[in-house]
Amino acid sequence: MGADSIRSSIVAGLIALLVIVAALRPSEFRVVRSQLIGAPPQRLFPYINSLKRFQEWNPYKDKDPNARNEFSGSEEGPGAVFRWVGNSNVGEGIMKIKDTVQDRNVVIDLEFIRPFAGHNIAEFALAPQKDGTVVTWSM
Repeated sequence: MGADSIRSSIVAGLIALLVIVAALRPSEFRVVRSQLIGAPPQRLFPYINSLKRFQEWNPYKDKDPNARNEFSGSEEGPGAVFRWVGNSNVGEGIMKIKDTVQDRNVVIDLEFIRPFAGHNIAEFALAPQKDGTVVTWSM
């Protein structure tokens, strides 16, 4: 067996191993982040429960100031819809508020269209503390 044949066998084996490892990885993920904010839940909830007010603090809005944004459905709470189309930094997608619990929780259906397709459920949970509110975002 020649050196080229050995190299080809090693490369083929590594590729096969990579395919097997990738196939065994879970297809789901979960990300959770929390932050204490020095305000009561009643002051924070409207900024999460309204997709229009969400734009006041949306971390992606400055990445494409020329993005096309469209709001439809309810003004706030379940049924509120936000669609965006922007540059490669923000892509294209749709957010829909699916469920809320006043001053405690907002569940959002999040669909990415580009630069990659994906469907996720994001949740904001507000937990009152003596120094403010712990806001936990999960997806």
